[in-house]
Amino acid sequence: MVYRFKKIWKDPVWSKVIAAGIIAFVVWISGFYTTLYILFQIVLLHIWSNIFLYLFIISLVVIISLLRKLNKTKDAYLSQKKTSSNWFITLNDDAFYKYLFLLWFPLHRTLQTEKFFYNEKFDHIPEFYELYTRKVIFNKNIGAVEYVIVINKEVYDYLDDFYQREKDKFDIDMNQFVDMLKNVSFYELCRGRSL
Repeated sequence: MVYRFKKIWKDPVWSKVIAAGIIAFVVWISGFYTTLYILFQIVLLHIWSNIFLYLFIISLVVIISLLRKLNKTKDAYLSQKKTSSNWFITLNDDAFYKYLFLLWFPLHRTLQTEKFFYNEKFDHIPEFYELYTRKVIFNKNIGAVEYVIVINKEVYDYLDDFYQREKDKFDIDMNQFVDMLKNVSFYELCRGRSL
């Protein structure tokens, strides 16, 4: 193969043809890149001369995208919040009294419990599992190894209204239950329910 190429290159006619082809190829490539370079300069000049228009269009697109994302997030949050509070508020009497231990929050005038370590979990307790699933309560991280249990604000308000409205009508057992809730920590309350 190399021998053939040397033989063709030494031929006076073929050597001129090959040289002319190489030169034509180099000229074509340089012309192609020159055209691309000129085209690139024209595009850059056009963008630079209309930079404010393009920045305005890009800003509008970004703002509209962010507003749509924010609206979707808000709708998802509101529907989730509505579902959790509606589920609790529409419970029948038997189910409502099953979750009456949540009165602990309004009785202690707080939306969250004391701190728990991550190895102390309560979602294995059936009532708690249901409340976590329905987002009536949820865990809020407050440190590397600690969290608090937080109650949904609408459920808290509903329970507070219920207590203020009904406390004078409570019987002896209910008053004892309320007194116990007032004097017990949430941890002891949870431990009592898991037994």
